Amino acid sequence: MKQKIVWIVPALLVLLGIGLLFVRNFEDVTEPPDSDWSRPLELGETVTSDSPAVSSATNGAKIAYLTEEGVKQTGYDQEYSSTEETNIDIPVDKFTSIATPGNQLVYSDYHQLFTEKKEKISDLDTFLPLQNEVIFTKGTDVYVYEEDGSLTSILTLPDEKAEVLTYENHDGTYLATRITESSGNHLTFYHLKDGTLEKVREADIPLQSGEELKEMHFAAAENDIRLIQSTLQKQSMTGKKKQLHYYAAFPAEEEASAPKMSRVTFSDPVTGKSLEELSDIELTVRGDKSLLLFKALGKTDTMFNKETQFNIYQAQVKEKGVNRVTRISNTPSPSLTPQWIDSHSIIWLDKKGDHYQVLLASDEKAVISKTDGISSGNLLQAGGKTAGMLSFGMLIVPISLVWIIWPLVFLTILMFTKTKAMDEDRAWVFYTGAVIYLAAVFLFKGPVFSEQLLARTPDYLNFSGSTFIYLLAFALIAYVLVRAFHRVKDWSPFIQLSYFIGVHVAFITVFFGPYLL
Repeated sequence: MKQKIVWIVPALLVLLGIGLLFVRNFEDVTEPPDSDWSRPLELGETVTSDSPAVSSATNGAKIAYLTEEGVKQTGYDQEYSSTEETNIDIPVDKFTSIATPGNQLVYSDYHQLFTEKKEKISDLDTFLPLQNEVIFTKGTDVYVYEEDGSLTSILTLPDEKAEVLTYENHDGTYLATRITESSGNHLTFYHLKDGTLEKVREADIPLQSGEELKEMHFAAAENDIRLIQSTLQKQSMTGKKKQLHYYAAFPAEEEASAPKMSRVTFSDPVTGKSLEELSDIELTVRGDKSLLLFKALGKTDTMFNKETQFNIYQAQVKEKGVNRVTRISNTPSPSLTPQWIDSHSIIWLDKKGDHYQVLLASDEKAVISKTDGISSGNLLQAGGKTAGMLSFGMLIVPISLVWIIWPLVFLTILMFTKTKAMDEDRAWVFYTGAVIYLAAVFLFKGPVFSEQLLARTPDYLNFSGSTFIYLLAFALIAYVLVRAFHRVKDWSPFIQLSYFIGVHVAFITVFFGPYLL
């Protein structure tokens, strides 16, 4: 048994290092997106990036999404436990989009609109699904398909290039037509209520010189209109197109003054740096607050060797800037197409290979508790990240050659100058070689123990003097093992030194190596 301890002790310490790394990675991959929001709750899988159709139900919600066989619609209670499930057979391809106005399903194949019984409703050019009705265009005509199955032409566009924007709230449906002009965009706002379309106002939204429009969205409150505009600079100093965002709130009155667009920015709530590549924006009004929902490239610790990913964010925005940005999702897969289910819950898609996970997050305590448990997916994710980090940690081995070469040079010289010392197993051979090795480690520790590496390590590895303490502690453990068992194993100074260096490098590899890159 004594002969085995010399291998068991370092093996246990290596396993301890791997265990600590796994625990840290598990904490990273299961970190909630925000202290007030739940981890993701998986509702199902869909085959396209088309947004799920959400509709309200008694004490809950209904969520429908596309599958390979058609549409799966599931009813949920307030804690998002499934209460009912319906499968509807419709043809599905990458162009299929769905809506569920009322209790019925309609779908578009990009060119036509159909009922769930595959009966054609109309040809169409653009499909604009809402919770309570469907807006679509055909040529220059704008139609509304109500939940009762009625089809009505409500507006004629000035030309086929005009774009239609929509917004729905408790007061009905709002539309805006957007016409691109040389100086910007001309918008005309309408309110659709009880089958009647009323013009609200017109507005010219300027576009700064050298910028091109990326996205535009609006929302309507009782007496005003909120507008968010995202643009791209055509040229910049870095050669990379820069994304800019503008916001305005203006009266919903025809004779009111022109909107004044104010520049707004969005900072990552984790790092404080600017979020990048915002898209899939939704804008709504709650009370007197304007809320944005979007995907953006921001900080996450859920992946190995990659610190940013597209996740979902919510922001409260005002003309004088953004009050607070909240991270809603924190997943290793790209997140997209977020939408509100209600004021407490948000749904989105995560891309997983050739399919998409339908995920939900909520600030309701019941959902937060529901997603607090440990899942097999979390364990696999943490294990994968740990394995990846350990594989990169093996780079310590070739780097350590610059430490190992010096005691090897020392032993080589002894072999030709003091062969008796080697033959008689003199202890000073081991001690001198170990000191030379440790001197090389401290002299050439820069490539491994850099400030960048230490900044990535957990607190128990990164404190004042931690580098010296750990290097000496690892050396002390290796030394104690060598001196305690070298006679039992009948090791020569060369084998003792090899064991000492091997154990020392193994400890560095496991504890510090994973943070090398």
